[in-house]
Amino acid sequence: MSCDDQEEAEQKLYLQRKRQERLRRRGLTEPVEYAAWKQVPEGLHTRKRWLRKNRRVAKGATPDAYLTRPSTIGEESEHHDHCSRFSLYSIEKTTPYTPTERTKACWDYSRLFLGHANRKTYVKKTYLKGDPDQQEPQWNTISDKGDLYFPYLGDKSARTHVNHTHIFGARADGGLTNYVIIDLDYHGNGRDVFLKMAEKLIDRFYGYRTWHLEVDLDDLQGIHFICTFEQPVLLDFAIQHLRDELSKLEKRNPDLVSEAHQLGKKSFAELELYPSTQQGIRLPLGRGRTLILDDYVKPIKRGKRQVGDVERYMRWIKDPNRKHKDRSEILDFLRICTPDEGSCTGTTSTEITTCSKEPRALRSDQPKWRKRFRQIRNDYFLDGNKNGIRLNTHLLVMARCCVAYGKTDEQIRVGLLSLLNSLPDKAIQASRRLREGKWPLIELQVKWAIKAAHDYRYQKDPVSSAAKWKQVAARLYHLGEDPLDKTTWKTSVTSNLSLFWTEKQRQAQYIQLAPILCTTDSRVVFKFVDYVTQLVHRRQYRSLSVKYFKTCFTEHFPELSFTNSGKMSNLLAVLGTAGIVLRVRRGYSGLSSTYTLGRESLAAVSGAHIEPAATHEPDTTISFATLRRSWQGLRPRHIGKGDVSGHRRVSILLIPANKNHRVGRDTSICSHTIMGADQRELIARGPPSDP
Repeated sequence: MSCDDQEEAEQKLYLQRKRQERLRRRGLTEPVEYAAWKQVPEGLHTRKRWLRKNRRVAKGATPDAYLTRPSTIGEESEHHDHCSRFSLYSIEKTTPYTPTERTKACWDYSRLFLGHANRKTYVKKTYLKGDPDQQEPQWNTISDKGDLYFPYLGDKSARTHVNHTHIFGARADGGLTNYVIIDLDYHGNGRDVFLKMAEKLIDRFYGYRTWHLEVDLDDLQGIHFICTFEQPVLLDFAIQHLRDELSKLEKRNPDLVSEAHQLGKKSFAELELYPSTQQGIRLPLGRGRTLILDDYVKPIKRGKRQVGDVERYMRWIKDPNRKHKDRSEILDFLRICTPDEGSCTGTTSTEITTCSKEPRALRSDQPKWRKRFRQIRNDYFLDGNKNGIRLNTHLLVMARCCVAYGKTDEQIRVGLLSLLNSLPDKAIQASRRLREGKWPLIELQVKWAIKAAHDYRYQKDPVSSAAKWKQVAARLYHLGEDPLDKTTWKTSVTSNLSLFWTEKQRQAQYIQLAPILCTTDSRVVFKFVDYVTQLVHRRQYRSLSVKYFKTCFTEHFPELSFTNSGKMSNLLAVLGTAGIVLRVRRGYSGLSSTYTLGRESLAAVSGAHIEPAATHEPDTTISFATLRRSWQGLRPRHIGKGDVSGHRRVSILLIPANKNHRVGRDTSICSHTIMGADQRELIARGPPSDP
């Protein structure tokens, strides 16, 4: 024996004596050790076993016995003395425990798919949390090579799989099985043959007993046909019986088998069947997969993440009166979602012939539709710009809008097909289906979109989504737009107005706005007034935040400074006093104010001459203190300052303190500037003539 082994043995003996000494002090005896499960009495179980019996081991409880056995049976290991040790407890050291429905469903899932799996050899994929640059992970084979803390495939693995933390694939242990899987691959080769074989398999198996399907909605590259059993069956018998059924199916379709062989695809009798002792198979309900039972089982929200709906899956399997989805709908779905040969996905059509495949969780998000429905709709159906949005998404959004508008399904179908027939050439060239004239496939997608438009179950907030679409429909009705009639659509919310400003109005605008805009260029002031009038007219009676105004002003007037939010609020107040805008409703936290055209703007739109609102003409020679004393009962508030041609300018908001006046209606803005003689002369002379 080497020196290292001798030291390790002495250390173990020392620890054992210390443990015996602690037990003697507490009046306890050392737990019994067993070498096999057959030797363990009925009343002793592990922690996990007690949980299955709705009991939980109490905190701080000491084991009543241990089960020690070698970790490798019939295999050579680097660590010959490595053993697995299980702690056993009696019922006296447990307390009652009530598991949740999801916990019970995870146990049933683990028993069904991992009950007879090889727990020491399996495959696994791992996505790194919070890593947006992570590439698609590869399958890794995990095997027990005598490691001290090897993660065996079990209940914890099943839970992390259905929670979409990891993806596991299982191998059979060679004895029994609770399920069988038929793997029909596509991988972008022989689309028509793949669909024909899928149709034959669905007609033969789907709808009988517990046969169901699993697919990838985003990138359909194959189908898993899954069947589960109530009681375990012999693996060899189940695989051989299934192979015989596929051989019969092959004999009934010789032409289809010949086409498959010509394309290098596997025939019915050659399809891969699982579970297998040589190769792992992805477990159902994993990340990126959708089950087809009586409907499509999509991920559900638990807290802040999406997880698999394992409760619904287990309920469906246990239900003796289970139902299946209509086969014709599944076939229509496969025809729509199966990608064309040589393309990356079936729903995204581009001019690029080679593209890289990204994992679904890492693909870039599409543009947001919130408050942009009409803009994106017009860009696609009128101008032909996709904006990175798929054709299927455009059809679904339009169908939901039409449903909220009150259109019938037949009206929506005819209207959407009419819109697609009149698309610009740019939009047609961007879609493979439109470019190649695959109208039967497009009609199926329209039918699919109409059906999905009535269902909000898979939205993050179904109630809120339905209410928002009703608001959109009401807005379209108010504007006189028909969702299916392009002649009623407006290319913008409203067309540009023709404004007729008088010389007196322009002069008042310059005097009131030039100081707060920090400019002496009358052209900039007049251009700014015209832009504000057009902007408010386009979005009148809609909530407009100070941030929205700030973004628009910064984009169109980069020579002006709008960095200060306080200045923006004061600028809106000056615009209101000047009669350019009118605040209809005052905003509050969570809801912005609503604006419409003011008195002066309405006069400029109609062309009628209305005397401009009375403005305070400040004496340019008066000092700040004198102005403050001259208004008895007024509380001046400094609202902004800046430099105009090298002179300091100060603007004062004067709020009357008289009880007979109302703040907002009788508030006056006095722009007072402390400047030199040249600047006072400029203000006294007034703005130059309007170019």
